[in-house]
Amino acid sequence: MDAPLTLGSIQFRDFGQTLVARPEAGVTPFLGPGRDPHRRGHGLGLRDPRAGLQEAKRAFVVGDSTLGAVLPSVIESLPGGAVMQYVVADFKTRRASCSRGGRPADKRVLETRAGLRTGRDPVLDAALVAIRASRPR
Repeated sequence: MDAPLTLGSIQFRDFGQTLVARPEAGVTPFLGPGRDPHRRGHGLGLRDPRAGLQEAKRAFVVGDSTLGAVLPSVIESLPGGAVMQYVVADFKTRRASCSRGGRPADKRVLETRAGLRTGRDPVLDAALVAIRASRPR
């Protein structure tokens, strides 16, 4: 980053918090877009700043849509050895709540069983093509 960038906000029951990426002093920032291979079934939200970076056009996500279910949560032990996980806050980017449906990839590429059996990784291959295409010549 060459300037602070708001990635989103977390809203708990009693308070909220804004997540801001700030430039590191003395470091020359990379100002090009990042490329990110995203696997089917993975979440994208609080623990992953890609949603805010994607909205700011600082990340280009390759792969499948996210689940939209990665939110701050707590895991509690219950009697009998069971555990329960429950959400304690919502995460929102500037445009949307990450709890309401997934985020689409910028370039949709699906994995297939047949492709993976051949040792090919179509998501990684597409991300590498996008990286090479974005490099200055």
